[in-house]
Amino acid sequence: MKKEYDEKDDFNNLSFEKALKKLEETVEKLESGGLTLSQTTHMYEQGMKLSEICNNILKSTEITITEIQTKYNEDLTSSD
Repeated sequence: MKKEYDEKDDFNNLSFEKALKKLEETVEKLESGGLTLSQTTHMYEQGMKLSEICNNILKSTEITITEIQTKYNEDLTSSD
């Protein structure tokens, strides 16, 4: 079986959408079975890395949205 992810892949440069798509593909392959223990372990590790990336992007986005809301709420209240 061809490796899905090269060790040189830089997952940190993936957009949320690409990381999520790769994560979904990884889960599908793991669920379909037919992999060796080594392949399963490798794919599981890659999936965990992708999951972490998605979570970090979501956390960062949540902080940004909160900052925007705070800024504009302050602007709205100070203009009254």
